[in-house]
Amino acid sequence: MEYGFGAHDLSMSGVFEAEPKSCPGFIYRCSIPLGRIDMPFSKYCHFLETVASEYHGDTYHLITKNCNHFTDDISSRLTGNRIPGWVNRLAKLGGAFKFDDLFEEKLGVSIDKEDEMDCLMAGANFLLKV
Repeated sequence: MEYGFGAHDLSMSGVFEAEPKSCPGFIYRCSIPLGRIDMPFSKYCHFLETVASEYHGDTYHLITKNCNHFTDDISSRLTGNRIPGWVNRLAKLGGAFKFDDLFEEKLGVSIDKEDEMDCLMAGANFLLKV
């Protein structure tokens, strides 16, 4: 299973699971090895429950607490490794998709909000191989 974090209006976990490389609504691009874990499945389940309680759907924020922040947090806690900086580049640009017209006009590039979500799949593929 793969795990991600998404927005909704409820004060409950926004963490979800999907089949690896096939999260509905997203295009899989690549896997990024971030390390391996060696812990009993029961301990891993407890870990996920704990983390899920910190990521409520109504706290999702595209710039400050998005799916890539979730992936980075999980990876750091489990393996000690962070996700590559480019994975969350959209949030670091301050939500540049809001200025898509300006980017296209001045730089000839188009920024799509989906780019941020695509990075989730690239950054989250490390979580479980059960």
